[in-house]
Amino acid sequence: MIFGEEKVGALAVTGFAGKDEGGTERLVRTVCKGVQDRGCEKSGKAAQFRAFLSAEFGVNDVPLAPFKGNRFNILFHNGAGVYHLYKHLLVFFNRHKSENKLMLAVAADLEVPQYIAGVKSLGIIDKVITGPLWRAMEKEKHVLAMNERYDRLLECLAKWSKDSTDLLTGSDILYSDVPLKKNSVYDSLMKPCELDGMVKQLLEMLCSSFKMLSERMLSEHLKGGKYSRVSADQHREMQSVPTTNTTVERDFGMLDRLMREKPSASCIALEAMIIFATFSLFLKLAQKSKAQQKKAYADRLATIKAAREQKELGKKAAILKKADQDRARKLLLGKEIKSVGGLAESASELDQRLSELKSVKGKSKYLQTQLKYRRFVLGARNEGGVLNVSAGGKPKTVEQLKISLLGVIVCDNEELEAASTSFQNRAIGLAPVDAVEAFKSRLQPPPAKKTRLTSGSNIKLPEELVDKRIEHHTEEEGKWTGTKVQLWARKVPSTSFDTMGSLECTHTKRRRLRRTFRLEIYRFLYFSQVVKMAPTTIQIWGHSFVRRLGEQFQQKLGFKENWVYKGIQKSISMV
Repeated sequence: MIFGEEKVGALAVTGFAGKDEGGTERLVRTVCKGVQDRGCEKSGKAAQFRAFLSAEFGVNDVPLAPFKGNRFNILFHNGAGVYHLYKHLLVFFNRHKSENKLMLAVAADLEVPQYIAGVKSLGIIDKVITGPLWRAMEKEKHVLAMNERYDRLLECLAKWSKDSTDLLTGSDILYSDVPLKKNSVYDSLMKPCELDGMVKQLLEMLCSSFKMLSERMLSEHLKGGKYSRVSADQHREMQSVPTTNTTVERDFGMLDRLMREKPSASCIALEAMIIFATFSLFLKLAQKSKAQQKKAYADRLATIKAAREQKELGKKAAILKKADQDRARKLLLGKEIKSVGGLAESASELDQRLSELKSVKGKSKYLQTQLKYRRFVLGARNEGGVLNVSAGGKPKTVEQLKISLLGVIVCDNEELEAASTSFQNRAIGLAPVDAVEAFKSRLQPPPAKKTRLTSGSNIKLPEELVDKRIEHHTEEEGKWTGTKVQLWARKVPSTSFDTMGSLECTHTKRRRLRRTFRLEIYRFLYFSQVVKMAPTTIQIWGHSFVRRLGEQFQQKLGFKENWVYKGIQKSISMV
């Protein structure tokens, strides 16, 4: 308002990016960030500032509260502290402004006198208005007891918005039963200075804004409001309403921290953790034995189950109740529609019925009955409230009801005609030829696949098939077409095949024996390595072992095979 687009203070410092906030607010925030105990851990110098105050000025108290966890009065409270320590802050930040950008920005803002006048006005607001108001809210036991105090607040704000001299000098107070906290900070704020003219103007502007905001937010508690006069029952019902938002602020602070630390937690889990911490459930459970804790847990599970069942019963009861109400309404509307001569199905019929009615009340009742029947019994869509019998809290006139009913009748007749035409077309129409042909093609049996002739008996002499050329006869649709397929069997036939329609060869057993043969040889080799046999011993024992093993396999197979001899030779060479 004073500087316009001109950049002053920290905004004029090269490389400093300012936020969308006023200069006074920025000064209070950055001072706390720089020298408050819970300020910036990277650029702040809280310990150095305390040592500086104690060594050079003998001051051991820093009247600055952390911004975390406080929102109602923190700006005004810390504004008072900044003004009280203004001269000390100016010296300290000028000494350290070359160390980082935070120190440089605060030192630049402390050089702007308008910002200093702003922090003084914030401090006076804290000492005379917001501080006593908060203590009064904590003092009162019932939320409605604050009504008179809100009236007094509006009265004082209206007075100080016109002339804030008494507020500036401290000669006027907000509540007579809530004393002011007079200390060194209060004395610094009430001490006259060359900025008082600017401070007086700022106080009047702040009081005007507070007055407008309070009238809007506290309208129900002021004179003539909803809660200005309540009955004894309402007063008793509001007994548990808190007078401050401390509990709510604490809960939201915990929620904010939990959402940062546990971003994947569900809402119900966060709520459970907050409730567990708020009501100190851990301490209560710690006082009980393990048996009592288990019993409490089991009882709670039973309670939750009963509550769920009760909730389901309530839902079912509500559904049944609504169904009964709808049925009763439909029955009542059915009787009413009969009493007025039935449902009007055309505009001419509607005009005829209305001409028979003489009174406006009778016509209105007739039209309302027609609209209600179409809406609640026939299920017509109430688009744009066309089926409503009232508009804007007032009953519709006869003309409005007639226009609405005519529109509904026309739409229903068009839908009925379209549905009838579609039904007739479906009744006499033929299916497309392509669709019929496609349907018939789906009914044709699929072509038979080529299958191999198989037999249930095993081949009598399987060794005769080794290293032989095999001719296969294929069968298609039960007849042989004369097709012959030739293949060269590799060493041992790897598939089932048929030569004369009665011989079949499967090699499941042969493959299993072959794997067993190899496994026994590998076991022997592993055993020889474990016991550390001499090479000559391995050769002698291995030759004898493989020979005996091969003979055993030949006996199991019932015939001699080349792979047995070749395997024996290969195994002996491996040994």
